[in-house]
Amino acid sequence: MDKKLFTILLLLLCIRAQAQSSLLWEISGKEQKHPSYLFGSFHLMCKNDFSYGPKLSERIRQTEQFYAELDLTQSGLQAALMQGLTLKGTTLSQLMGSQDYEKARTAFKQITGMDLQLFNQFKPFMSLNLLALYAIPCSDKVQPETQLFQIASEQKIPVAGLETLADQLAAIDAQPIESQLKTLSATLQNYDSVKLVMKQLLQAYQLNNSDSLYRFMQSNSKEDYFEKELIEKRNQRWIPVMDRAIRNKPTFFVVGAGHLGGSSGLIALLRKIGYTLRPLND
Repeated sequence: MDKKLFTILLLLLCIRAQAQSSLLWEISGKEQKHPSYLFGSFHLMCKNDFSYGPKLSERIRQTEQFYAELDLTQSGLQAALMQGLTLKGTTLSQLMGSQDYEKARTAFKQITGMDLQLFNQFKPFMSLNLLALYAIPCSDKVQPETQLFQIASEQKIPVAGLETLADQLAAIDAQPIESQLKTLSATLQNYDSVKLVMKQLLQAYQLNNSDSLYRFMQSNSKEDYFEKELIEKRNQRWIPVMDRAIRNKPTFFVVGAGHLGGSSGLIALLRKIGYTLRPLND
């Protein structure tokens, strides 16, 4: 499988390997009386494949605020996302050229059953996200962070976000349109490989052991440029927000699992500013 395509698929799903032993971490230290928690999520998966134990939900109930990447209570997020991904002064067909666009349109229709023309006004990232969604082999899909958010809502725990939608869109736009177009074409041409990688990623994630994710990633390459924008720079921006939240109240954080590991991951960065992080295997 094309290495760049592999990397983009991982980043679309915000999951990357980390040489640690859990996806759930207890955050303590710095004279905090009660711990906070950090959980690495897979942003979209089959409903039957996602389950959380009573200890995970109990840890949410033990905290006093809930942070996802975005504030999930904010109104108009979907409309703002659509607006942010809209092309200005051009269309997807114009960018690709008529011949390449028609080839892409045929392949996109075969995969999704939808006409690529529906996304002609949007940046390639929109179509790429849809292709990633269709690579998940089921019709009934869930967003794990939304499930956890519902637990917090039922307990009337205040909800907030680590960043704004504008921050996320800026990270997406860091990949030039020309690069997004090449990735879209590669995805359409190698979709069987995309589905295979998706299956392997889901299997690795379900082990609830980031060591398995690390071993999986060791056999594949990564593209530093895109990873830096979607993972590393966002982690750096989140750390002050997380620090303030933890100092204020015990907090439950849920982010894409790709943000946890490595020397630039949230685990390492939180330790760097003085917190103790302990893996929990529930």
